[in-house]
Amino acid sequence: MTPSELLFKQLIDISGKQLFNSQTELVKEIISIKDSDWSNKNFNSVRAFVNQVVNGERKLSPNLKNAIEDLLVEKVGTEEAAQMINKIEIVFNDYFELQKNKKTEDTNIKTVDSNDFYLLEKRGLVADKVLVTTREPGIVNNKTWSDEIKKQMLKKLGVINSENIIQASYRFYFPHPDITGNKAFQFWNNLYNFLKYELKVPEPVELIKNLNNSSDPNGPKLQVFHAPELLVSFPIIVYDISALSEVAFTVFGYEDKGEEKISTARIAPDYLLWWKESIFKKLIFPQEPNTINEVSFDTVYEDIKKNATLL
Repeated sequence: MTPSELLFKQLIDISGKQLFNSQTELVKEIISIKDSDWSNKNFNSVRAFVNQVVNGERKLSPNLKNAIEDLLVEKVGTEEAAQMINKIEIVFNDYFELQKNKKTEDTNIKTVDSNDFYLLEKRGLVADKVLVTTREPGIVNNKTWSDEIKKQMLKKLGVINSENIIQASYRFYFPHPDITGNKAFQFWNNLYNFLKYELKVPEPVELIKNLNNSSDPNGPKLQVFHAPELLVSFPIIVYDISALSEVAFTVFGYEDKGEEKISTARIAPDYLLWWKESIFKKLIFPQEPNTINEVSFDTVYEDIKKNATLL
């Protein structure tokens, strides 16, 4: 069992309710503890620290252990909290040792793709909301990376089983259709083909419809939108929009001596703040009607079936 699985899936009260729904909520509760070492600490700094501990990059510190125990006492009482914190300490320390041993094995990984994607993969473990803007449905025109990003998304949507990952909802924004085609249709078509032919999912249509289900009480897990090109011209993957400092990346391709290469870069905090105010608000709260249009899977499925008959 991983720390993430224990904290955000296994810890429940007597009624069966999860004690901590996400890392974001845990951090908010920690910094709200009155008269503690965490009071009024910067959210992003605490989140970065907690993220490292949960991912086994740092040991569980006495201060963090005490903070989690204080929260548990409030939720389940002293006796049960003591049992839970003992289990937490064991799981966290074991996972830290496991990850420390793995680092030695991972030192031989030198490729650009694996090292750069590691950043996305680490953030993908803990984010519960992901927003993507891009001109291209594959993020970049590179099959390896496109497949890796799709696989991460499908793990976070619960399609591919994964022990050490928090499930999330996704929102994709593509430019309105132009002479280069309908990007939202291409996204749904590519996802359908990936599920059916690459992953061999038995009922890909029903699966995608369930993910895109607008009648789900918690909202759709996967949504696709058309937006003005100016708002989506910068390819960006944003993890948990409410916590900005280290949670967004740009993914881009370039050519080096005739060889296609792919890289990522963290987005500078100053740019992210501008992006949130100038771009994000217009995506979520459009100033003019019909500038942001959702494209559901149902509306394009008939065309996807026609395409399938040509394969």
